[in-house]
Amino acid sequence: MNILITGAKGNLGEYMSRYFSKDNHVISLGKNELNVLEREKLFNTIKLINPNIIIHNAAINDIDFCEKDEHAAYTTNTIGTLNVAYICSHLNIPIIYISSSYVFNGKKKSPYYETDFCEPINTFGKTH
Repeated sequence: MNILITGAKGNLGEYMSRYFSKDNHVISLGKNELNVLEREKLFNTIKLINPNIIIHNAAINDIDFCEKDEHAAYTTNTIGTLNVAYICSHLNIPIIYISSSYVFNGKKKSPYYETDFCEPINTFGKTH
């Protein structure tokens, strides 16, 4: 399988690259190789690579930074992810996106599920 991993220089991206490289052809790209904000370049790169699936990890994960610079957090985490998702939809490529528990407010006494109501309490959660 041909797998493209975005955000491949972060902790999760590096782990996934190592894990999936065992049995697949993995293209691991960090923000210097693949900027999720440059939609046309992003589209052309993904089309050229022609992956069977994309694992999208590219994001600003520094919670404090996100609070200080909401614009950067929103632009990268939300718009960047929308760009990747749009391209995947257009090219009919499945996408895997792992969000964050920060999309919830933390008040629930039992485990959260994907279908639970989101109520983020900070910028990081709002942009994921």
